[in-house]
Amino acid sequence: MTRDITLFASLLPILCTAQITVEVEAGGSTLPGADDPYYSPADVTIHVGDAVHWTAASGSHNVYAMHDDFPDNPEEFSSGEPSSDLDFTRTFTIPGFYMYHCTQQGHSATQHGTITVLLSESVEEHT
Repeated sequence: MTRDITLFASLLPILCTAQITVEVEAGGSTLPGADDPYYSPADVTIHVGDAVHWTAASGSHNVYAMHDDFPDNPEEFSSGEPSSDLDFTRTFTIPGFYMYHCTQQGHSATQHGTITVLLSESVEEHT
């Protein structure tokens, strides 16, 4: 029993800082009759060391968070040109508030998102 408690106690720091990956779906189109372009979920909150993984459900999309469009982002990132095969993962190592959108023609009007990256030692209070 003491051995089990010691093992658990030694693994606790690792378990408390385990990385998570949040899945975000990109979809929609500006074509008539299609759903508006979107990211779902559009707003994500994670901790330093966590990742976000974007995939395309339909249409051609990308993830664009460069300083020319979002100068206040703590750092830049981009998945490249819009693609129907969007499959992009980003691990966040700098805390802060990030904004991004899709650069496919006309998509940025509705297809934008945010990521809030908290320090791992942050404690959230829920009332």
